[in-house]
Amino acid sequence: MFFVLKSNAQTDKVAHFGVGFASAAITTSLFQRYDVKYAFWYGILTSTLLGVGKEIYDKKSGKGNPEVYDALATIGGGVLGAFTVHISIPIKYKQKSQLQKSN
Repeated sequence: MFFVLKSNAQTDKVAHFGVGFASAAITTSLFQRYDVKYAFWYGILTSTLLGVGKEIYDKKSGKGNPEVYDALATIGGGVLGAFTVHISIPIKYKQKSQLQKSN
């Protein structure tokens, strides 16, 4: 029984990490086109709001079990997702975006 509970807790953290990664990656890639300077931070902000918001919802509604580590897993996935997208966008594209913004 203990191993099943541990397995479910680990699966939950992986799910939180995945949602954080996906939300930050999508947000960062969308904002890369318009605001290269802050796109990375917008991605992290999105995952942070989702992670903390989900845990607040769990606490207020009583439908879930709010855990700090769940929020941290979501934020950790967000940091990795935003970083992955940020480094994968070619420098040439980033410079083009900066030029369009200055005009």
